[in-house]
Amino acid sequence: MNDYLQTKREGERRKRQRKIKLIVFSCIGILCIAATIAVLRSSLLDIKNISIQGDGSVDPQHIDAIVQATMQSNTFLSSILFSKKNIFLTSDSAIKKNIMSAYPFLKNVTVSKNIFSGSMDITLQQRDKYGVWCTPQENSIPFTSIATSTVLSASSTYEKKASPTPRATSTPIPTPSYSGCWWFDEQGTIFMSAPSMQGNSIHKVIDQSLHSITIGSHIPLGDNSTHLIEIFNFLDSINAPVQTVLYNNPQLEEVQTAPTPHYPTIYFNLTQNPQFAFDAIKNMGDTISSLSYIDLRVANRIYYK
Repeated sequence: MNDYLQTKREGERRKRQRKIKLIVFSCIGILCIAATIAVLRSSLLDIKNISIQGDGSVDPQHIDAIVQATMQSNTFLSSILFSKKNIFLTSDSAIKKNIMSAYPFLKNVTVSKNIFSGSMDITLQQRDKYGVWCTPQENSIPFTSIATSTVLSASSTYEKKASPTPRATSTPIPTPSYSGCWWFDEQGTIFMSAPSMQGNSIHKVIDQSLHSITIGSHIPLGDNSTHLIEIFNFLDSINAPVQTVLYNNPQLEEVQTAPTPHYPTIYFNLTQNPQFAFDAIKNMGDTISSLSYIDLRVANRIYYK
């Protein structure tokens, strides 16, 4: 009997001890959680300093305002657990996205944070101005060319061959009056408005098809954007005195250089790289100035007159 009572009392004692331990550990856990939340919500882990570098055309105060607004946009639950300026809670990707949305002319935004100093460094990289896309007013003058005569094969022999069936094209050439111009980078992204510059010293597209243009969008050539850049690079490589091309009919997927004194008009196909014609045109030497046009719209064939 005594053994039974002793065993029962020992079991009750152990139960009380487990309850006491549970209460103690629960209190310690609650205190730890409370202390952690207190630290997270305190200013100890807040972002205290924001440094902006890399682009003088951007107002640092506006960048700071974007960062502050991004930090304030955290979810309700996270704002309960964390300070809104908490260095761990603040999303680098969200800050980058919001800054680039506000400034489409930025190519990249780098965000780095230092936990010990509570600082955030933001580096801005602007897009490079590769070319200008211009939409002219609807007044234009007709331009007709006959793309026939002699053909060069883009082989090592460059034999002259009779041209196939003559092909006549009528292409409107806009007057130098533009309703809008926009800078685009080498990736084809339109990022800011540009002045209506004259001359042939920069890469320029005159879009007679009157596409609508939106800053932050891609030039309206779809998959042919890469070949447009290759066309400009080709004109650079042959030292052509013209850097302006006319884009008239999206269905034809063609561009041509703007008429220039003492230099032939060059016709390009937007679906292919014109580099195949480099050696042949370089071998023409000074005789190229006496030509009326050079037609590179057929792959590996060079028609000229």
